[in-house]
Amino acid sequence: MASERNRVRLYAVIVSVSNWSTFFRPRTITWGCEGMPDITLDVASFAALALPVDRVFITENETNSLAFPPAAGAIVVFGAGYGWEPLARASWLHRCQLHYWGDIDTRGFAILDQLRGYFPGVASFLMDRATLLAHRLHWGEEPDPARHDLARLTPEETAVYDDLRFDRHQPRLRLEQERVGFGWFCDRLACLPSGALVAPPPRS
Repeated sequence: MASERNRVRLYAVIVSVSNWSTFFRPRTITWGCEGMPDITLDVASFAALALPVDRVFITENETNSLAFPPAAGAIVVFGAGYGWEPLARASWLHRCQLHYWGDIDTRGFAILDQLRGYFPGVASFLMDRATLLAHRLHWGEEPDPARHDLARLTPEETAVYDDLRFDRHQPRLRLEQERVGFGWFCDRLACLPSGALVAPPPRS
């Protein structure tokens, strides 16, 4: 019985979602798709899926999504940007622990803020001050920074966002997610709690 439970739960998938279709690239999958080519579904079919997943990682970089290591009971979603309506239609996603991994720049936090409008409990991943400061040699420049308030960020995220939008480290600072060291990434991934995520507190 234990081996059957593990057979169902140990897999990872790469997914790309657009307004028109959903693209699957099976990897290390144990739920019947082993060896299959890329799969494309329309949004309604994606929403109707009942995948045995507990955790969903959302990333804005294709290279990172393809390099993401297999994770127990998890899938990786790539490339939604600001368009979250297709994902929000999938009711099964609302039962999962969601982690958003974007660039550490003002637009990355703006995307996170918009995503929380559809999935209030989503947690940011590798978008903290420690990650930013540990990768100073890889800092770049954001071409068009956001400057407006973001009401759905946690206090910790707001502190980093304010440092960025007010140019406290350097003007137009950006740390692209693909610049984060793989060892740093793996250490943080291994430290993620398995329990329920804490949604950011509501703001008046």
